[in-house]
Amino acid sequence: MTDLIKDRLAKAVKSADRAYYRLVLVVGESGSGKTEVIRKYAHTLQSEIMNLNLILSEQLLGYTKKQRALRLPGLIEDLIESELSPIIFDNIELLFDINLQNDPLRVLQGLARNHTIIASWNGAVSNGKLNYAAPGHPEHRVYDTSDIIIVSLNG
Repeated sequence: MTDLIKDRLAKAVKSADRAYYRLVLVVGESGSGKTEVIRKYAHTLQSEIMNLNLILSEQLLGYTKKQRALRLPGLIEDLIESELSPIIFDNIELLFDINLQNDPLRVLQGLARNHTIIASWNGAVSNGKLNYAAPGHPEHRVYDTSDIIIVSLNG
């Protein structure tokens, strides 16, 4: 199963090269196998996976709450500026922290203007909408899927 999805991911990355935002989201609920899929794909590329939660939590420690919100996109851009595409992110939940006052999808899309980005997205696609977290949760987000390249693990 993961090899089939890994092949779909490879095709999605290839099609992202022609897109305005070169962003591919691997979407699935917690425990669906997103990390395994991107790990296998990274292995075929001999590439590393960046754990955004770990990296950003370390980098944001020295900033005030306001500075964290302002510096977030720049910190990630600095992190990836010398990396070769595609850049693979796992554990992106920190981007959804409401204290950071950023739109996680817009942050990823901004990065994907200059780099091909693959990111695991803990959520689901339903009725043409990309969801993150449950309704009522402070980090809940819903996006239209029309301009997003998605590899869904939920069928």
